[in-house]
Amino acid sequence: MIVNKKQLADIFGLSERTFTEYQRDPSFPYRAAGRGHDNEYDTTAVHSWLLERATTKGRETTRERLERIRADREELGFASDVKEAIPAEETFDLIEEAIVASRNVLLHGNTGLKKRLDREYKIDLDIEILNAHSHEVLTNISELGEKFALENAEGVEEVDAA
Repeated sequence: MIVNKKQLADIFGLSERTFTEYQRDPSFPYRAAGRGHDNEYDTTAVHSWLLERATTKGRETTRERLERIRADREELGFASDVKEAIPAEETFDLIEEAIVASRNVLLHGNTGLKKRLDREYKIDLDIEILNAHSHEVLTNISELGEKFALENAEGVEEVDAA
């Protein structure tokens, strides 16, 4: 039976607005009648479409997956264009630079820290206490990094932003 949207809504017990939303899906069956005229809906085709939608709800169709992948690539491309995304090789270089700088501060900043503590607290601190602490911190960070790398190695895949 061919009906208009109001009749369709009454038949299926859904709002006209719901069917307006469904029409945005390219697979929704209806015939656009043009401006000023009612669209036409075949109740059998709409019923089949609603059944298919209900049974595949939560599962991504091949077409939906393709559209999602395309949208993701567009988003990555845009982020790269506006410098919000950094290529993996640049990220690794930046992280490595930050880690080396932090390591140098921890290892070589102890002399300045010792002088400051000696001056402010009027003591003669053994610098080896500070050095041992710095080495312990760096060892802990290194072990955490290795553990993180092992835990995430299997789930990591490189994404091509192009």
